[in-house]
Amino acid sequence: MRHLAHSEAYRPEVLLFDLAPWILRSWARARKALLGIERRHESGERGLPSLLLSQIYLSGAFSAFEHIPVLFVLNSSTSTLGAFTLYRNTLQSLFYTAGTLLQTLRMAFQGVFLMGAFCAATKLQPRLEPAADSVVAYQPSPSGAAIDIKNISFTYPGNKQPSLRGITLSIGAGETVAIVGCNGSGKQLSTTAPSSSCALPIGAGKTTLAKVLLRIFDFDSGELRLNGLDARTLRPQDLHARATAVFQGFSRFSTSVKGNVGIGFVPDMHDADAVTAALGLAGAEALVQSLPDGMRTTLDGDTSYHGGCEAFAPGSAARKPHGLSGGEWQRIAISRAFMRAQRPEVELLVFDEPTSSLDAHAQKQFFDTVEQISRDADGNRTKTVVFITHRLSTARRADKIAMMESGTITEFGTHQELLAQNGRYAAMYNASI
Repeated sequence: MRHLAHSEAYRPEVLLFDLAPWILRSWARARKALLGIERRHESGERGLPSLLLSQIYLSGAFSAFEHIPVLFVLNSSTSTLGAFTLYRNTLQSLFYTAGTLLQTLRMAFQGVFLMGAFCAATKLQPRLEPAADSVVAYQPSPSGAAIDIKNISFTYPGNKQPSLRGITLSIGAGETVAIVGCNGSGKQLSTTAPSSSCALPIGAGKTTLAKVLLRIFDFDSGELRLNGLDARTLRPQDLHARATAVFQGFSRFSTSVKGNVGIGFVPDMHDADAVTAALGLAGAEALVQSLPDGMRTTLDGDTSYHGGCEAFAPGSAARKPHGLSGGEWQRIAISRAFMRAQRPEVELLVFDEPTSSLDAHAQKQFFDTVEQISRDADGNRTKTVVFITHRLSTARRADKIAMMESGTITEFGTHQELLAQNGRYAAMYNASI
């Protein structure tokens, strides 16, 4: 929970899958459980005899400490019982007063800090959240989300060069669009590289565009409209509830398979049938069957803490975390996205290099599955699909292709239209065959 709440690496999935309320509920349950354990520990393991012995021991230690100066006094001069009693009471009062003063100061400083944090929290406004008087309800579309991007630019904080430069792109409802280009297309490409090759992966572009499109990042300038509505007037949660995604830097949680997949749709996290169905869509059934505890197998993720799996999957067996290969983890991430992909309210599917670690057969299976779930029983398109890839052979499956260079869209059209233009896309495609 701590990693999820504070690590920037998990931010896209925490926002997209709306994990914040679930994290808070999990923290609340953990706190209640911890307090319950502490109460049982005090009342059960430390009975009355133990408490009495503890009090006697502490009282004896305190008396021995306060009587040390008296021994020196008695050895050097005469003393009366009254003087001894006065000294003892004075010393006890001093110790008690000092302890009370320290406790009061601690509570005062804690109160000031908490009040300051509370006042600051009441003034905070999430950057992506529209003002209350300008919020517009999201308008669902039965044929998928329609997306219009006009002259959008974005620069990462602390960077001088923008990662997105005047992006303009129109995606119709129900269309499948592939965004292709060199890795790191958010930076200027090498001017010495051959026309059929890509520069070194030194920046961001396609991935940044996906996060802006999903309202994980806010753009600096331009306009983004979803189903005809200004994206900045929509609550991000309303869009996230109607979208799912596989991010290139997807999270690998140190918890069970069921927990890793289930966070894709928290209400069905503990529904074994829903998780099994998502794993089936991703072609991960054989993977799960090969694991020692099936869906309850704890995976060796990218968090440093391998305990506390109960928050994800109660009753997980204690066992050394199981490691997965890159392709196996990618199937888990795809399963996570498929937890909600089939739901009728979901209109937008975004996949950022979803098959980079899969073989050709698995890639075909993935795209066939996406094509299947993006249509209804009558074959009508119900979902808009955007996928980012560097493999031009898979980009051909899309209705339209956007060629991205230097953080902007340079070519856009069907595969045949781009080949006819004989531009950058055509050069890259011809070099790849």
